[in-house]
Amino acid sequence: MKHLLLLITIICSYSVSCFSQNYYSPCKDSMKFEDPTYYCFLDFEPVCACDGITYRNWCVAENQFAISSGNYVFGPCTNFAYDISPNQVNSILQLKFKKKSAGYFTVTIYDYFGHIYYTRVYNYSDVTANYQKYEISVLGFEQGLYIIEVISDNEQQLNKFFKVSLD
Repeated sequence: MKHLLLLITIICSYSVSCFSQNYYSPCKDSMKFEDPTYYCFLDFEPVCACDGITYRNWCVAENQFAISSGNYVFGPCTNFAYDISPNQVNSILQLKFKKKSAGYFTVTIYDYFGHIYYTRVYNYSDVTANYQKYEISVLGFEQGLYIIEVISDNEQQLNKFFKVSLD
């Protein structure tokens, strides 16, 4: 009987623990729902939220993903964060980069088949700025899908963009 009671107690406490982890999080605002269609400004000012995810800015964290106000810090969760624009580029790709500490990072751009179209090492120096902006010419690139890889401090992040023609 004692063993059965102990087993029931363990199962109930595990169920309550699972319930609270899956359905309640002080990180999220329980009065909001996630709304990925909510329009936020496009500024790149990365914030690290209490869920361990880097969001584009505080508006996205609070309004699109229902993070409770103040449950984030300014800056990326990992060593760095970056943003590229426009996503459909015809001549100049803008790279906005934010790193926690000064140092170098490498940018490599691959085509869909894995051929390297661009590689360069950049120096990131102003850690007090919201971000540093770099411009990459893609005029010689063929039209199509490309992967941009950024590596810094043994951390790799990938993104994609589409090269369109100038017509």
